[in-house]
Amino acid sequence: MRVLIASVLFLLSFSNLAFANYNQSKNWFYSKDRDERIVIQLLLIFTGDYVAIVDAAFGKRTYDALRQFQLKHNENPDGVLSERELRLLWDQGGSVMEKVGFEFRDDLSTGITLGIPESLFVSMEPTERGTRWIDKNGIIELETLRIPQFETSYEQLYRRLAAQNPNRRIEYKFFRNNNFIVSGTNRGKKFYLRMFRTRSDTRGFSLAWDGEVSALMDRVSVAMSNSLSFYDGSEAARPPQIQKRGPSVSDIAPTPAPAPETTPQNRSSGSGYFVTADGHIGTNQHVIEECTRIRVAGFGPARLVKADEMNDLAIIQVETTKPHSVAKFRSAPVRRGEEIYVLGFPFSDLLGNNLTISEGIVSSLAGIGGDVRNFHLSAPVQPGNSGGPVLDASGDLVGTVVAKLDAMKTLELAGTLPENVNFAVHGNMMAILMSSANIEPSYAAPTDDMSAADVSSKAESFTVQVLCN
Repeated sequence: MRVLIASVLFLLSFSNLAFANYNQSKNWFYSKDRDERIVIQLLLIFTGDYVAIVDAAFGKRTYDALRQFQLKHNENPDGVLSERELRLLWDQGGSVMEKVGFEFRDDLSTGITLGIPESLFVSMEPTERGTRWIDKNGIIELETLRIPQFETSYEQLYRRLAAQNPNRRIEYKFFRNNNFIVSGTNRGKKFYLRMFRTRSDTRGFSLAWDGEVSALMDRVSVAMSNSLSFYDGSEAARPPQIQKRGPSVSDIAPTPAPAPETTPQNRSSGSGYFVTADGHIGTNQHVIEECTRIRVAGFGPARLVKADEMNDLAIIQVETTKPHSVAKFRSAPVRRGEEIYVLGFPFSDLLGNNLTISEGIVSSLAGIGGDVRNFHLSAPVQPGNSGGPVLDASGDLVGTVVAKLDAMKTLELAGTLPENVNFAVHGNMMAILMSSANIEPSYAAPTDDMSAADVSSKAESFTVQVLCN
């Protein structure tokens, strides 16, 4: 009897603990804004821990995915990711995204927007119903589709695609009035397709791959499924006809913007910020990529420590250190609408080596095409600002200036010139690059907001001008 009572008490305490952990994880998850929650779920897909809808909603699948990720890394599986665990998630999930070149693209032939693993393909070609992407080894097949209702109804299409035969085995199917999913194997290849219903047609994509790449493509297929969106079928929303096509959104993607400025001495310049007391400086990769010699104004020669071409980030180190302060990273991500400051050395041929500060807000938590590595800021950015710090109202680092829209291409596409459409790389991406180079980032303790003048004074001793010969 005592053994039975003890067992019941143990089970009750275990159940209460599990329930407490679930609620704690739920509260942590909902403390993030919607865009952050979507990013967490998407990254968990790329780490192989989450196979469900990316909807920013918390449930058992999100909880289990968070715990599974923690267990894989020998962490306490409480479903609450520490800042270090979040950085690890960004590092691992983001590295897979980079490996496959996962980018959101508009496919004008079908009227859908889709995340496409562009690095896996070498070319694309139009088809009767959409676009086909071709890989060099013939082991991955991707096709976008747009099928008119008068040709095949939505329901008929689902029945046809969900049907089995000796060569085609269905492993999963999902049907709703507005979308369906079918996956399985066909003639030895795995496949995944998702289609959406519009007023006049059915649109979506079909993806197939050989079993040898399943570990990767199983994740990619789920991410692509979650990335799919479409026009509503109305005449106003219908994409431009292909024969009339001008530049697309991808054509005005972030340009190596505020590109390094070229001075009369045939020298280019950008901006950067100290990240360690040992003289390590964060900047853009495109600021130093063609340099035969790197110098930091006031500090002398510098060398490249590590570069991240995919995210346009780099770490350099001055050879001789002098007294300086260090930019401290904010552990929390930026929020849409919050006040930020951009510092740097723009137009050095006109303004000389004078530090400037500009003020703005975080306009969006993603860049062109929904690129979650970047965020959109309204603060003015000019040539020479590349690689400079983006600071919050406490003077803590939240990003690195990286790009702006190409004005003339935007004018051609939209019929108007863009105003203050600039981008920065999220601050944690530089922190991840530092960690990969065995350099420890410094994180700030929460402090009160400061005036712009005080932010400028704080940043003056860690913001530098990077010179390239």
